[in-house]
Amino acid sequence: MLPLEKIQSKQDSPRSSDNIESSRAPYACTSCRKQKKGCDKVLPTCSACIRLKRNCKYATAAVIPPEDYAALLRRLAYLEERHRTGRELSSSPRTIVGLDNSPSKPPGPELSQDGNRFPSSFFLDVDAFQRNQVKGPSPRLVVPDEVLVEVGGIVEIQATVETYFFSTSTWFGIVSKKKLYQELHSSSSALEADLALLILCMRLINNKISVGVEGIRSKLYLLAKEFYNAVELSGISSIRLLQAGVLIALYETGHAVYPEAYLTIGRVARAGQAIGLHDTAGIPQLALEPKTWDEMEERRRLWWALFILDRHMNIGNPTRSLALADPLRGIWLPVDDKSFEQGEPKPSEQLFVSSSTKIDVSPFPRLCQASNLLSLVLKHINEPIYDSDKSDPDEASRESAKQIIRAEESKQLARATEALCTFLQPQLSGEATIICVPIAICYSALILLYESFLKAPRGFYPLSYKNDFHHLAVSNLSVVVGYVSAFATHIQRILPSNVEQISTLVASCLYRAAVHSTDPRLNISPSVSLHMKQTLSQLGSRWKVADEYARLLNDA
Repeated sequence: MLPLEKIQSKQDSPRSSDNIESSRAPYACTSCRKQKKGCDKVLPTCSACIRLKRNCKYATAAVIPPEDYAALLRRLAYLEERHRTGRELSSSPRTIVGLDNSPSKPPGPELSQDGNRFPSSFFLDVDAFQRNQVKGPSPRLVVPDEVLVEVGGIVEIQATVETYFFSTSTWFGIVSKKKLYQELHSSSSALEADLALLILCMRLINNKISVGVEGIRSKLYLLAKEFYNAVELSGISSIRLLQAGVLIALYETGHAVYPEAYLTIGRVARAGQAIGLHDTAGIPQLALEPKTWDEMEERRRLWWALFILDRHMNIGNPTRSLALADPLRGIWLPVDDKSFEQGEPKPSEQLFVSSSTKIDVSPFPRLCQASNLLSLVLKHINEPIYDSDKSDPDEASRESAKQIIRAEESKQLARATEALCTFLQPQLSGEATIICVPIAICYSALILLYESFLKAPRGFYPLSYKNDFHHLAVSNLSVVVGYVSAFATHIQRILPSNVEQISTLVASCLYRAAVHSTDPRLNISPSVSLHMKQTLSQLGSRWKVADEYARLLNDA
């Protein structure tokens, strides 16, 4: 037992229990933490440091980096939303939140408690939809843990977005850079489901694929597909959802994920048409009412992106049904790429799809023009032929006139496409630093057209044109193969230092030119085919569809 005077001295000292409790640090001092010793956390010096006569320091509170703090806020918002809706996460790692996997309920989206549902009158009776001024649903969907982990914090999101704008967006710009950054800055606490989906799909399209089917159908790809389904099933109808769908379709096209690529293009195209993406004048709008110039331009570019993918999908099989109708002559082309990126309208004349191809435009509007020519070629070579009554002089005369018109249309299409190719040739010069994607589409269109000269069924062209068209097809195919060979050289010169910006749309013309280069009628050196294969092999480092094309050539 301590003597009374010592007890009294302890009670009178500054380290009395009341003082200690009121002047404790929230954490151990630096020295005790290093020694892994107990610390009484007394301020300004702990008892252990006094006893050992060492310097006692308390570190300041750890500062959470801004990006981690934002990620924590998003996580907190997610947990609060989950708690509010009473949702429980499934223990399965493949479960996507937003779809109820319980056997007691049919599969479907779980929304907030406000009871959002899609207005059936939009499809059943559009007049009633407009008369009643029905609004589309605005459901809330919780972003699942898996997606939050893949999307990451602000630093990871910024890296994903910057990589996308540096690579894919340079030739397929469908997202307004200015508008996206504004949304991200205003979403510091929690990402909306459609915005999180778009970032996830940007990550998907940025990724380089490892060898094999497992690399293509990766966990990230499957997660993006599942989350897209969940967002779509929730009833969300937004520009971000459609942009994400286009990026998924582009990924599947670029890596030969079939039949998903074909189905995704059709699915997103129908979704866009259903909510009035293709027209803003007189068409009932469900959820995409454009309020600013940026929003209007994003709509236009999104429609053209679907159009480009739809037409490109049919190069390998021109008889396949299309998902979108041909644009009218009065349809506007997208604005200048730089203006779109900066979010500032350029005070210049708006170009239509029917505008001259000899007017200087930026890469994406030019890609739209080239794809429109491809579309006209596809429509021309698929024109149906009906059996006519040869005994009826009038009907026979009408059929003969149709054949002549068809033959002249073929020549006109060839001249228009060749003119655009000629106009684009300077972009293949030695000083070029980017690969010209529109000229690849033009080459594919010309090859398809000249192939149709050789394959045209009886009655498609007048008999008097047959020999001329056959000779024209052989000679012009030989010329186009030569052009594509020079284009392959252009690709090989740029590719090593610019692999991230290479487009998947250039691979098809290389393959089709390589196929015709082995035709003995064209009298082309075997080295040309080898040159195409080598270029496809290099493209395969970015897009696996090029490896598939090379495999087809090797198996031939």
